Amino acid sequence: MNLLLILLSFISGILLFRHPLFLLLSLSLFLIKRQDKRLVVMLFFSFAFGFGYIFIKDMISNIKFTKGYGLIINSGKNYFILLTLSGKYYVNAPLHMFNVGDIIFTSGRLDTFIFKTLEGDFNYGQYLKNIGIKQAFIYTDIKVIINSPLRILKKINLLSVNYPTYLNALKNLLLAKEINYNDNFINEILSYNMLFIISLTGAHLSLLRRGAKAFLNIFLQDHIAEFISYFTLLPLFILQITKFAFYRIFLTGIYKALNKHKLKSYFSYLEVNVFVAFTFLLVDPYFLFSEAFYIAYLLIFSFILLRPKSGIKGIRERLIILFIILIPYQILSKGSLNIFMVILPLFLTPLYALWYSSYFLTLPFSFLHNAPITILNVIYHIISFVNKGIFIIYLGTFSIFLRTIFIIALVIFLFSYYTKIIPFRRFASFTLLFSLLYQLLPLENEFMYSAYFINVGQGDSILFNL
Repeated sequence: MNLLLILLSFISGILLFRHPLFLLLSLSLFLIKRQDKRLVVMLFFSFAFGFGYIFIKDMISNIKFTKGYGLIINSGKNYFILLTLSGKYYVNAPLHMFNVGDIIFTSGRLDTFIFKTLEGDFNYGQYLKNIGIKQAFIYTDIKVIINSPLRILKKINLLSVNYPTYLNALKNLLLAKEINYNDNFINEILSYNMLFIISLTGAHLSLLRRGAKAFLNIFLQDHIAEFISYFTLLPLFILQITKFAFYRIFLTGIYKALNKHKLKSYFSYLEVNVFVAFTFLLVDPYFLFSEAFYIAYLLIFSFILLRPKSGIKGIRERLIILFIILIPYQILSKGSLNIFMVILPLFLTPLYALWYSSYFLTLPFSFLHNAPITILNVIYHIISFVNKGIFIIYLGTFSIFLRTIFIIALVIFLFSYYTKIIPFRRFASFTLLFSLLYQLLPLENEFMYSAYFINVGQGDSILFNL
């Protein structure tokens, strides 16, 4: 538990770099453990290290890069992300032929990047800033020094199975994150983030690996089955090598094996996950601003600490934990609440895992291809059904102050749920409810005058609030 508090202190130091209100998180930790002087000192140094570490990273990213070596760490059809010794850069490169893993030598100049964003749409510019990218790199010369091994692997066509036309775009999205923007069904999935939570947390990958391990345990010893089970994810890893969930699952598996066989299970499962999270943040503190990082670890730590029981009561407790994490995330990130999008992953996660496994197991046998096609067809119709009965509550964008209050109240609620301190739980529940009502009701309209310029697709409209 102390290691988790040290991790939280380190995280609050990183967050302080973004906003001074996050100092409250560290002060809360110091007050809670004020009687343990040794731990308070460790929390302070962890907090200072987190702030100093990201400060140094930010200073390095301000060094001008005009020529040198770089590694391509992410790639799209018309762009790629370049990692250099001075930081990461966005590179606009229409119809380029580079691959993730290519080492290049390039020269050019730095420039700002500007992306048009409609309210409620994905803000790509903000996403780049969150992962530590401040500028675009405009190259004048570029040369591949070492080709990525993925160039060879891409010649192995893992997407070769022909599916019905209406399922083909969904298949390519799930397997290789290939997005067909001309497909209306895919656009609906993207706009409502239907697959986002599952993809973000890698829940289907964990379920797939555990299922493979359970099957292998029939024939092999536990540690051998554990080791081999990770190889079941390799085909998907090749297709989605930039996906954070893979690295989290693999690294957690390595740390668990070391802890069990070399350290004789000296550390608890909670502490193992703390070490994994620390490792990612030491590699790149900007992981903390990645939704894939904080949603995954919020769920992991919540399930470990709150220890849901088995049976029907345990299922209810797991649902409560899931809602406590995912509903606030949806509210704060999208400015709206769609309860169906929170429930949907519960049904789709096992279906995804089943489809992925059946897809690759039947890949060499054409007479068995109908099995994964049938499963994907079920997934397609579940999503289509949810689309017909969609219900959204719009809350708008939370102010920094209200967002901070909301997050602090959520943390207090989780803490009180863990410690069973009823007054804290009631106070946090009241604060959360008040924040939602304040955001939902047009109270600000009574105290302010404003004009909103609204893009309605085919033209502009103006809303005057007097």
